[in-house]
Amino acid sequence: MATVYSCPQGEFSPTSADDRGQQYGYTFTGCFWLFDRRYDPIRDYIAPGFFKTTQALVTTSVIIAFINAIFVLIALVNCVPREKHKWLYAVATILQYLVGVFLIIALIVFGTNAGTNKAWLKYPERRLLGWSFYLCCASTLVSLLAGMCFTVHYLQIRRDTHAAAAYRGYEMSRGSMHGRKY
Repeated sequence: MATVYSCPQGEFSPTSADDRGQQYGYTFTGCFWLFDRRYDPIRDYIAPGFFKTTQALVTTSVIIAFINAIFVLIALVNCVPREKHKWLYAVATILQYLVGVFLIIALIVFGTNAGTNKAWLKYPERRLLGWSFYLCCASTLVSLLAGMCFTVHYLQIRRDTHAAAAYRGYEMSRGSMHGRKY
């Protein structure tokens, strides 16, 4: 009987003697880091294509979200002139929607393949979409909601800058007429 190990996140533990590593002459016991060189022969078994795609999409969306947070922080701290806020929030809006789209695609790819690919992990009857999948669903909704909030804020800034420009033009033309001396 094989020993079942409780490994920390990012580590993998084969749990039986008939693991795929046996055909390569390895016997895996204990916990190993998921990217350990010893797992190269069974890398496609541990992390199939859909899993790598999901990892890439979620990682990309996290990086874009951090970049977006920097843009918003720059605008909130007033590190740029007021005229540039419109463009910062336009970029923030686009990036936030991009994060939401990447997360939606990642959820669809993982949700459809994790439940149907029975050879991916052992004991498919015990495999459920866990808390991290539902946390990703919630973060996708929050990301899209933030994108909508950025859109509203961008439209308000755009409206205010157009109104201010029209008002300045009115004041200049009005003042120039009254300032003339005949």
